[in-house]
Amino acid sequence: MSAGSEHITPRGEFWRGVRAALSPIVGTSMWGMVVGVAMVKSGLTVPQAIGMSIFVYAGSAQLAVLPLMMAGAPISIVLFTALVINLRFLIYSAAMAPWFNHLSMRWKLLLGYVSGDVAAAIFMNNVRNDNTRPHAHWFFLGPSAAGWWSWQASSMVGVLLGSQVPESWGLGFAGTIVLGGLAITAIVNRAVLAGVITTALVSVWCAGLPLRLGLVAAVVAGITVAMSVEALTEKRS
Repeated sequence: MSAGSEHITPRGEFWRGVRAALSPIVGTSMWGMVVGVAMVKSGLTVPQAIGMSIFVYAGSAQLAVLPLMMAGAPISIVLFTALVINLRFLIYSAAMAPWFNHLSMRWKLLLGYVSGDVAAAIFMNNVRNDNTRPHAHWFFLGPSAAGWWSWQASSMVGVLLGSQVPESWGLGFAGTIVLGGLAITAIVNRAVLAGVITTALVSVWCAGLPLRLGLVAAVVAGITVAMSVEALTEKRS
């Protein structure tokens, strides 16, 4: 157990996690508003868009499936696309397992629902060298809860004002910039870098595939390459 760990409390860890998320919240809130606008622009009613924001809570997956839903794609394709895009959370889960294995199913379900890319990055950057840290799940809950509230609030703003936002604002491009910035901050080693490069190249190469299947292929290829590079790195070390 780390030095001074007896003074670490669940409440203290929670608020420390919240404070760590204050800066990234600006970017994720902008992204949430973009997704809210996109849902309304795609033809969803306000109740449908709000329900999607709360129950799906996955910005990248939401944006990916909206065109498929508008095109009348089979529900199996819609669900498969969302599943593939969210496969990265399996990697997050495996990385954070040493801190969360002992938790009850209720805690795991809660953290699984509110977790996000930013919260996972904050957690790993702060506790990666201390897998005996007490109340680590409370620290993770901090940025996760802050991210969830900021996302829902900004998404609701986008949903309610979506029909009033002029196209000239270019919010779609702004959302791409936000997502790109989040992706860059997540590049912490060669495995992630290899996955990002692979995903970018495959997405361009397969851009012409129907039903946005090029995006699915890019995500699968990126995850495969990243995991392969990580396995080779561990084998060599």
